[in-house]
Amino acid sequence: MESKRNTHVYRFLTFALYFGDTFFTPFFSLYFASCAGLNELEKSILLASVPFAFFFGNLLYSFFETSWKNNVFLIRLISVLEAIFLGCFGITQNFWFLLPITILTAMHNSCFFGLVDGMGANSAKRHNIPFSTIRIVGSFAYICGSLFGYFFLDKIGYKTFFNIGALFILAMLPISFFLVRPKEEKQGQVIPEEKISNKEFFSNRNVWFLLIFSALFYGALNNFNYILPIYMTGGGGGLSDGETAIWTVVRVAVEMVIMLMLPLFLKLFKTQKRILVLSCCIQLCAVLASALITNFTALLWVVFILRGIGYGFGLVSLVLFTQEIVGIKACSKACSLATGATYVFCGIINLVSSSIYNAIGFTNYFFILGGLLLAGIITLFFTHAYKKKAEDDKSPANLEQNK
Repeated sequence: MESKRNTHVYRFLTFALYFGDTFFTPFFSLYFASCAGLNELEKSILLASVPFAFFFGNLLYSFFETSWKNNVFLIRLISVLEAIFLGCFGITQNFWFLLPITILTAMHNSCFFGLVDGMGANSAKRHNIPFSTIRIVGSFAYICGSLFGYFFLDKIGYKTFFNIGALFILAMLPISFFLVRPKEEKQGQVIPEEKISNKEFFSNRNVWFLLIFSALFYGALNNFNYILPIYMTGGGGGLSDGETAIWTVVRVAVEMVIMLMLPLFLKLFKTQKRILVLSCCIQLCAVLASALITNFTALLWVVFILRGIGYGFGLVSLVLFTQEIVGIKACSKACSLATGATYVFCGIINLVSSSIYNAIGFTNYFFILGGLLLAGIITLFFTHAYKKKAEDDKSPANLEQNK
C-alpha cells in the first residue's frame, strides 16, 4: 500500500541522512582543531562559518519547500551537492580552500534535517502512525556511525572518514525514487504539504516565537555541543578524537530508550509543549552539570545521559510541537526556518566563544550558556495552539496525539 511504502522509504532516507551526518557534524570542530596548517583565527572563522552557512541554507531552501513534489526534488538535488562538497574535505588544509568547501557543505547539510523530518512527520500524521517510529531510525543510525568513528577514525584519518559519510548522503538520491506521490495530491485534494503563502505563514505570531526560541535555546545548545568535544580532548579530559565518539553512543542509546517510551509520556503530559519544556529543562541541567561536576569521568556520564534523555524527548516533540502551533500545512517550512534561526545565533556565539572561555574558563562559560537556554525556555510559554482550518482537520491526527 501507498501508506506503508512511503513511511518505510522515509525510514531509509532518515537512516542514510543521519548516518552520513555522523561523519561530519560531530567532528568538524575537532577536524579544524587538528589542522596544523591553520592559525587560531582561521580555525575560529571556519567554526563560525558553519552555523552561518546552516542558516543561509535553511533560509534559501525554505522558500522552495512549497509542495510535496518540490520537497522530493530538493532531497535529490541536495543529496548530490552535499556529497560532492563533503567528499572534498581532507584534500588539503589550506584555509582558502577549506572556507568555501565548509560553507557549501554546511549550507546543504542543515536544511536536510528540517526537510526530511517535516515530510516524515506529515506522512506519519496522514497515515495515523507515530512519528517516533520514523525518527528513531535516525538515532539508531547515529549509534552505528559513532561506533564506526570510535573504532576507525584514528586509523583511517579524516579524508576517508568524510568520503564514507558522503557516500551515505548520496544514497538518498536513489532511495528518494521509491517515494510515491500521495493519493490526495494526485486527485487534486488538499494535503498537508499544499502550498502556503509567505504572507500567511509569517502572519502567525507563533512562527516568530518559534524562531526566537530556536535561536536562544538550540543556538546556545549547539554551541555547547561544539565546545564540549574541545573540552573533552584538550580542556580537561585528554581524549582522542575517536574516543569522543563512544560518548555519543551513550547519549543516543539513552535517547532511543526515551523515544520508545514517548507514547507513555504523552499520556502523562497531554501536550507536546509540556514534553518539549521537559526536554529543554533536562538539557539545561546537562549544561549546568558541565560547570558544577569536577570529576571528569562522572561529568561525562551525567552530561551524556542527561543529553540523551533531553534529546529523546525533544527530537520528536519539537517537530510535533511545531505542528501544534503553526499547523501541519506549514510544518516543513517552519522546521527549516527554525533550524536556520538556531544556526545563525550559534554562528554569532561561535565567533566569540573561544575568546570568552579562554578568558574566564570553561566553567563560567557553561553558566553563560545556561542563562541563554533558560531565556529560550521562557519563550515557549508565549506560544499557543494553532487554530486549525478546515483543510487541516481533514488530515488524521497522528497516533501519539490521538492517544
